Amino acid sequence: KLYPVTVYNVTRFNPVLWKSLKENSHCPGNCNPKPEACSYPFECLVSVCPFGLTRNIQIDNKKV
Repeated sequence: KLYPVTVYNVTRFNPVLWKSLKENSHCPGNCNPKPEACSYPFECLVSVCPFGLTRNIQIDNKKV
């Protein structure tokens, strides 16, 4: 019998790595103050925004 499996890629918190990721990210969620909607012009790599921003743009005629 087959069972559904979810695999998570988890690593320990590393403050130096986190700072580097944050400084090199162009995510609008890193702005202060945070906008109400995401204005990132490309498709995001995460399916659910960790900042709670919504997407209101279209890429190749599909809303993302």
